[in-house]
Amino acid sequence: MKKSKKIIITVVLALLLSAMLVACGETEAAKTDLPEWEWGVTASGTAYVKAYNGTAKSVNVPSMNGDKEVTEIGEGAFSGNTTMMNVNLPSSVTSIRQSAFKGCEGLRNFIISENMTNLEERAFSSCPNLKTFTVSANNEKYALVGNSVVEKETKTLLYSTTSTKIPTDGSVLAFGAYAFEGNKNVTKVKTEDGDDNNKTTVLTEIVVPLCLQKIGTGAFASCPNLKTAELPETLSSVGTDVFKGCPLENVVLTPEELPCLTKDEVQGIELIGAQSVGKEELNDFTALKTLVIPDSVTEIAAGALYGCGALESITLPFVGGREDAADKTKESMFGYIFGRDPYDGGRGTSQLADMQDGKEKYYLFYLPKNLKTVNVHGYRVPYGSFFNCKSLQTINLVRTQEIGDYAFMYCSALQTVFMNDSMQKMGVQAFYQCAELDKVYVEKIQVGGTSDEDRLKQVVKAWCEIEFANNYSNPVSYAKKIYFNDVLCTNLTVPEGTTAVKSYAFYNATCIETVSLPETLNFIGDYAFHGCTGIRTVDNKSSAQLKTE
Repeated sequence: MKKSKKIIITVVLALLLSAMLVACGETEAAKTDLPEWEWGVTASGTAYVKAYNGTAKSVNVPSMNGDKEVTEIGEGAFSGNTTMMNVNLPSSVTSIRQSAFKGCEGLRNFIISENMTNLEERAFSSCPNLKTFTVSANNEKYALVGNSVVEKETKTLLYSTTSTKIPTDGSVLAFGAYAFEGNKNVTKVKTEDGDDNNKTTVLTEIVVPLCLQKIGTGAFASCPNLKTAELPETLSSVGTDVFKGCPLENVVLTPEELPCLTKDEVQGIELIGAQSVGKEELNDFTALKTLVIPDSVTEIAAGALYGCGALESITLPFVGGREDAADKTKESMFGYIFGRDPYDGGRGTSQLADMQDGKEKYYLFYLPKNLKTVNVHGYRVPYGSFFNCKSLQTINLVRTQEIGDYAFMYCSALQTVFMNDSMQKMGVQAFYQCAELDKVYVEKIQVGGTSDEDRLKQVVKAWCEIEFANNYSNPVSYAKKIYFNDVLCTNLTVPEGTTAVKSYAFYNATCIETVSLPETLNFIGDYAFHGCTGIRTVDNKSSAQLKTE
């Protein structure tokens, strides 16, 4: 009985296998039995190429199909053909439809006759070896400009090649839809800067002329190596998904040009020519890791960066919604620009608005949970503005003069602080519980025209004169190291002309080994050198007394 069952199972399996082989054979036969040419009939009764299924390296398109003249290459007719290197069209062909030769990886050159009147978008997209176009000088509609096909009337660049050289003389005013789609060589798009745009024979950088007015939809789509781009402020029209499918790490553009970006792909944005950032212009850029908002911006709307959950680094002209926003208001908080509604990648963060008479007031915002670096160019950091920013690791304060009370309190991951010699005041508990702080860098704002020695003196003098409210106002109290102009301060020389070292100035700066004080110094504040246990030598020419306890 068992033997009979085994025989039956074997027979069934054999039949199934035979059926599968037959099916595969029929499928293969179907592929090989396709005709070399497939034809269609246009509305006017002429013939068009519907599909080419051959494998020839050089293809000659017939001028007739039966009694019908061939006038058109149909949509996708040669798309994906990887063997064809050359194709010759009869002069009767006047139209090439969308995606007709898209993905023809072997295609080397192409001739456009004088009779061609209709060239549709994407006809030559993703042809990585297409080096040259030839356009008849007698063609009334199209011309060859910089080894690209350009529509004469609109001066629109329709198709590019691997050796395209974009002119900057006004002969190209627009990039057509999908004009550079799938170009594997392109790594960068930049605006015209006066340099020679024709240095190389292979198109690796696309220089956008300042005279360019329009960029069409998907113009640079699916360029697999395109990582950086810069668009001029002069554009009057930009299509959507201009860089779709590109590994774009940074793009420079105006707020008006933002709709050209694919929100779930672009990783870096630098805005230019902006006066304000509206509520929805930058919403939901879910892949965005870096953002630069220029100093020209005077207002940022509440929740302007809602949904930017992948953000890791941001540069701002000020903290909050406006530079002059009143302390202890929502508008003065760092979280204001991210909004109070939850989103993917956002983390609810309570920020201190007020602390008075033992009563505390907080605002809840949702900050990107991976935000590690913040660069601020404003003159002040408001009261409690970065309170409880748990992910913040680096803060760079450029031209900042004042840090408000509790500004960075409970920034428990903060490791590095950069600031300039513009700093004048640091408020109560500004860096309280920033226990991971490791380095504090202080630099001269303007470096031109002075020697390294002079810059160092200016920076040290400026630091000595800062008003610290208490020891936790000074980030050095946790970091224990301070760098002046990128050099670790082990030998502190307070320059001549300095009259005071304010309280808490070098609190816990254990990096200091020697101290030299000038005759001009007449005041050392309380706890100025408290905890400086590394000091071994003091050269004190002043009348003030230095204490490390």
